[in-house]
Amino acid sequence: MLRRDYLERMIQQLADTLARAVGLAKEGKHEEAARDVDSLYDRNVGLPRRMLERLDLGSVRSMLGGEKLAALVLLLEAEAELRRLRGDEAGAAERERRALALRQEG
Repeated sequence: MLRRDYLERMIQQLADTLARAVGLAKEGKHEEAARDVDSLYDRNVGLPRRMLERLDLGSVRSMLGGEKLAALVLLLEAEAELRRLRGDEAGAAERERRALALRQEG
């Protein structure tokens, strides 16, 4: 029961912050949106985004458990949307590819 409560709180926190970040990006506040997403990496995944970008998928999988890996996939998908909103199609596609690869391996 405690684990389920923790997961529900984590998912709600992710959803709330991601919705706020997307709203900020739609208002043209891209840097503020990026800071919100970066903070989620630290809080929910436990590793900074920049570190995760440098790791291969196998290393990421071995370092993260189920909940953290699921949070990472959600963050990558949200970051793809934010990048697309600011016109970074290549960055968005890269985040989507990484999220898909992590999801398929699991």
